[in-house]
Amino acid sequence: MECTAVARTVAENMNSQKFQVGANSGTDLMTEPFTLTAIPGRIAEGEDKGHLEFVTFVAENRIITAKWTAVNVGTFVEDFSRIVPKEDATAIVSKLRAGAEVLFPGF
Repeated sequence: MECTAVARTVAENMNSQKFQVGANSGTDLMTEPFTLTAIPGRIAEGEDKGHLEFVTFVAENRIITAKWTAVNVGTFVEDFSRIVPKEDATAIVSKLRAGAEVLFPGF
C-alpha cells in the first residue's frame, strides 16, 4: 500500500477492528487513546543498503492492535504532515531513515 493518506488509514484500520474485537465492549475504539508507532524497513544489503524501503505502522490502544505497511514512494513527509506538524513529520522521516522506531506525538 502506498502511504498517501496516513490519517485516513489509521482511522480505517482502527475502525475495521471494531467489529472484530470491540463490538460488544461498549467502547468506541476511535475515542480510546492510542499510540501510533512507525517501524522502518530498510534494505539490508546491496547497492541501496540502508535505504528506507517501507514503514510498518502499529496503532494500539488498551483493546486492539492494528498493523499495516506503507511503501516508501517519497511522500512520507507530506503524508505525515496530515497528522502532525510538518517539522515533526520531517524529524520522524529523518529518524526512520536512520533506522529508529518512532512513536508519533499527540496520540
